Amino acid sequence: MDCQENISVAPMPAIKQALSTKQNRQVLGAITNTAKCTAGPTANQPLKPPRTVLAQVPQIKIYQDERRPSVGSDSSSVTKSDGSFMVRDSPMIPESISSIDSSPRTSRRLAVIPNLDTDMSDPLSAPEYAQDIDQHLREAELRTRPKPHYMRKQNDLTQQMRTILIDWLVEVTIEYKMNDETLYLAVNYIDRFLSQMAVLRGKLQLVGTAAMLIASKFEEIYAPEVNEFVFITDDTYTRQQVLRMEHLMIKVLNFDICAVTPLQFLHRFLRAVNADSQTEQMAKFLCDLTLLEYNLVKHAPSLIATGAVVQAHYIITGNGWNDAIEHYSGYSWTTVSPVVSEIQLLHQVSLTSSHQTVVEKYKAVSGIPPRSGTPPNNATGDSLNITDCSV
Repeated sequence: MDCQENISVAPMPAIKQALSTKQNRQVLGAITNTAKCTAGPTANQPLKPPRTVLAQVPQIKIYQDERRPSVGSDSSSVTKSDGSFMVRDSPMIPESISSIDSSPRTSRRLAVIPNLDTDMSDPLSAPEYAQDIDQHLREAELRTRPKPHYMRKQNDLTQQMRTILIDWLVEVTIEYKMNDETLYLAVNYIDRFLSQMAVLRGKLQLVGTAAMLIASKFEEIYAPEVNEFVFITDDTYTRQQVLRMEHLMIKVLNFDICAVTPLQFLHRFLRAVNADSQTEQMAKFLCDLTLLEYNLVKHAPSLIATGAVVQAHYIITGNGWNDAIEHYSGYSWTTVSPVVSEIQLLHQVSLTSSHQTVVEKYKAVSGIPPRSGTPPNNATGDSLNITDCSV
């Protein structure tokens, strides 16, 4: 179904012109939103100052015998050397019965994992609580996820309509200089609300406006007033309608508005691959693109963040999967590989898509050609369990 039928989004440049000329404005005109956003940052004006990348990150060295330990073997030794830990395989029972009969191998491999939780220079990173925070986010992301196939029960909406709405919300966040987290929370609220409620296409923009209103109150220091949100809809909805939808949305979300988004995992995973500022911007660009794609709703935020970091690292440096990202993400390459393929396709489609707001937002890196194919797998093989190694 062509989504340009009855819903439309008023592009921000049109709103500015209407405000200055006092002429009648036409809201959500054919919700194609092909106008490019001119308010986004340029290559000389980044969204945020790049984070300082540590030159040297403390590392944990794991010497792992490839010969499977037999049941009842001697205890493994744990030795501290030069501030690092050398941990041999535990002599506990193997992971599966089949591993007892595996062919003996005598080669040894060395896996070097950067220790991300020893940097005390940035108190906001709370390194002493980093592992607990990560564990809490993994549990919370399961609670605040939308239903993966909710669009099947939306009789009056299509996937393309959702894409147009979110593209418009990206433009709103740029216009009002909101945080990226505000956008991600708003998209989460929209998807969770549509998972529970059937919405007419004429009310879809009202749902998006209410979601952005709630997210801005939760995340922003100076959130736009309700009248501002009424204005950006070109007075299609009244102040009372926006407030009523806000009330309904909070009730449907069961007041659980502290949702987990990919951004909360992104920084930690970028540090795991020792990413530079360009790789960080590319990962954020790919993450924003995933917001527009309904088919990626089925993936957990941590999995999307992992795929974005791996693909960004692959595009900028040519490197791919390694032990560090496997350890800190908690996923295997088999799980992440399909997500990376979807992100690669999404990146290629974005070059010719009519929705260019995200592309304009990240001008500094969006011009870098996409990279397809399978990123190199530099992991040593089996997943390494080093959670017992403390510093």
